[in-house]
Amino acid sequence: MYQKVLVPLDRSVESEGVLDVIPDLVSADGQATLLSVIPPGRTRSLGELVVLGTQQEEEDRARAMAYLNRIANRLKDSSVQATTAVVVHDSVASAIVAFANRNSVDLISMFTHDRRGLAKLVKGSVAREVERRAVMPVRVFRPEDLATGSSQSAARPSEEFDYSTVDVFARLTREQIATVVALGNRIAVSEGDTLGAGGEAGQNLFIIQSGEVQLTAQSEIGQIAVRLAGPGESFPQAVLLGEGTLITAGSALSDIALLQIPRARLLDLCTQDAEIGRGIYAATAQLFANRYSRTLTQLGMSATREMQRDSEEGQEDQ
Repeated sequence: MYQKVLVPLDRSVESEGVLDVIPDLVSADGQATLLSVIPPGRTRSLGELVVLGTQQEEEDRARAMAYLNRIANRLKDSSVQATTAVVVHDSVASAIVAFANRNSVDLISMFTHDRRGLAKLVKGSVAREVERRAVMPVRVFRPEDLATGSSQSAARPSEEFDYSTVDVFARLTREQIATVVALGNRIAVSEGDTLGAGGEAGQNLFIIQSGEVQLTAQSEIGQIAVRLAGPGESFPQAVLLGEGTLITAGSALSDIALLQIPRARLLDLCTQDAEIGRGIYAATAQLFANRYSRTLTQLGMSATREMQRDSEEGQEDQ
């Protein structure tokens, strides 16, 4: 068994199958580090849609960390101490090897897909590159290695979704969460479908169980990407405010599973049960505060880079 085990994950359900073998690899006083590698953010223009690189990177980092924290909680049931880390790098293999060296890990345990098109980050070629470059042992698990037992617990149906991880439920008890969830219906949305539009009256609050949604807002320069929302996140919070007029539109980036809670029913519950109402609105206020803080940070970073670029150009002119 090993003291320090590094577990790169690509956020696919299949790759999570490796989690079931981790208790057999980590010593009683050891720990597993769950690692996600995200690409550097790059500002890009998609037609009228402008996506700021810093904004994209921050959203990717937050989403990856939230995912890893959920996985770490699952490992607690196996008495495995787990830590999490997110690394920004344009080469997944290089990031994994560098992290392993920097943290003196004893073993890298990773999953490789055996079918094309399924891998997002940890692909077969990445696993081979890590095996070639790593100085410590590397255990690569394939679907057939995890066919018995482990893959069964890795695939978690939507009925078992842990609603305690949902952002707007952060201040509710499990009993209160169950009351809110009972108001909604589970729905499936296809890739490319749009949920709501800016300026319209929102009728539902959506909780993402699987998949990702791109939220955009109209501006003077066209549609701007506001943020990416993934499992455990709710949108649009604007339905909870005033007349429920939406600021953003949501577009499914993949086939997604959602819990759809009618606005009218949710507001009635918040009125009838003051504790639930206070909990939901306190969590929502914190979400808005966090996003405002991140926006100010991103604007400050952008202004600093712009000043540095102007300074460098001025020095070149001299």
